[in-house]
Amino acid sequence: MTMLSLFSGGGMFDLAAARVGIETVAMSEIEPFATAVTNKRFPQAKQLGDVTKIDGGAIEPCDLVTFGSPCTSWSIAGKQQSFDGQSGLFVEAIRVMREMLAASEGAFPRYFLFENVPNLLSINGGADWKIVMDSFADLGFICDANILDAQEFGVAQRRKRIFVVGVNRRYFDPAAFAAVPNCRNKRMKRALDSWGGACAACVNENERSSFSSSLGECFHGLVSRPHEPVRQKLSDILERDADPKYILSAKACLGILRRAESRGKVLPAVLSQALRAQAGLCAEGEPRALQGAAIFEPGAISRLKSLYFYEECAGTLRAAGGDNRPAVVYDARGNGDGDVANTLTGDHENRVTDYTSIVAYGISSYHSEAMKSANPTAGIYEAQTARTLDQQGGSPARNQGGVAICMTTGCYTQVCEEKAPCLQARDFKDPQILIQPHYLIRRLTERECLTLMGLPPDWCDGLAIESPTEDDFLFWEAVFFALGKKKSRKQIAKWLANPYTANAVYALAGNGVCVNVAEWVLQGLCEYDTKRRRIIPI
Repeated sequence: MTMLSLFSGGGMFDLAAARVGIETVAMSEIEPFATAVTNKRFPQAKQLGDVTKIDGGAIEPCDLVTFGSPCTSWSIAGKQQSFDGQSGLFVEAIRVMREMLAASEGAFPRYFLFENVPNLLSINGGADWKIVMDSFADLGFICDANILDAQEFGVAQRRKRIFVVGVNRRYFDPAAFAAVPNCRNKRMKRALDSWGGACAACVNENERSSFSSSLGECFHGLVSRPHEPVRQKLSDILERDADPKYILSAKACLGILRRAESRGKVLPAVLSQALRAQAGLCAEGEPRALQGAAIFEPGAISRLKSLYFYEECAGTLRAAGGDNRPAVVYDARGNGDGDVANTLTGDHENRVTDYTSIVAYGISSYHSEAMKSANPTAGIYEAQTARTLDQQGGSPARNQGGVAICMTTGCYTQVCEEKAPCLQARDFKDPQILIQPHYLIRRLTERECLTLMGLPPDWCDGLAIESPTEDDFLFWEAVFFALGKKKSRKQIAKWLANPYTANAVYALAGNGVCVNVAEWVLQGLCEYDTKRRRIIPI
């Protein structure tokens, strides 16, 4: 089968398709970094650019069209602008398919696969969902829809998404699904019932001709067929040698603790202890038990009702950066079973022997504007010197602020009980042996996020083009121009030499579809297509 990939992003649908023998012949995407990735990974596919500029009747007819149109306006994390926002680009995908059907006299595409957020079922009281399903029915497709969760398909991420497979009425055979158990999600079943589509498997051939395509039909068997859940542990994919730059600073940990306390949030005991230790505060009591690794969103601690604190399975990755970017907490000493290896430099016997450093944090006075600010990190700052003491603040212990000194090894904050060890003059030559922190908190790396989407960890590596050709310049000039950005050739050459940024990779992962889930759906579609080829000639 051949495939047209609309809103192709980082090529998740395309990788899933390639794994089951489907060839992507054309794709549409306007984001430069995502385009650079798919250019590298799928050089045979024609890049069509802006979906609004595609003439579906003028491109090569394809057996399959995949698209996960922007979910921004339907997601609960967005402004829920419905079709007035970016999600309105859904109609462009429908237009492209309608034009292809018209040009091929209804023969192509034979199938489509649509993916989006579950909130599509609820927004505007279900009106948007009805528009979506009516659009598919008007094109002449019979649909199977379900909600699938990525954590059941071998990735350690809770990521529920709607998947809708459409089969061109001309190629639909209800007998192929007669013996397939219906494993449809209850929420999806209610949504399909409210849409009012007839069950295609219950309509015999004599009655089928009387059905109008605008009435809409659905079936079960491709997306809603049973599957055996395959689960992965978060600790299985954590990098053993993650760069220290991903570790949350003492200032950030202090900010999280302060923000949670100010808003009355009770943190899980293990997270609270880990934050206190990494902030340079004294740990209290025995370490809490944590099997493997746990994950949380620093921003969710204060903004949302739920803490989104999960053990061994990440919450849904998001494209947004900042404090929405997940952080992971795990036993930094290693457990001896290989679940989470030690990432610290040292002799791995509960001690670290090199890279000792001293970090000082200034603390603003109790009544200062910084300490009154809602900003969780305001009033705490890294400092080389203390602020000048004066006579206006009264008691220095209460009003003058101060300096907190944290002794660390590398980037790892020292953990102590009630007091710090005495600093010695020989420390610069013979660093003290420090007890290693029990827990470590750091951000997920870009490679870990790609793995949680079912992509190879090096999926975004090797994109640089050191010596662009004339064709390269013309292509990328058009890509940036489509975004309203006029770039000089010097600027384009500089970008092509190093297009990789961490933010771009995080966004690519958060915006994409889980490859494992898409592969499972497409595998079922390929099996059906193989059976149909001997019954209905193409």
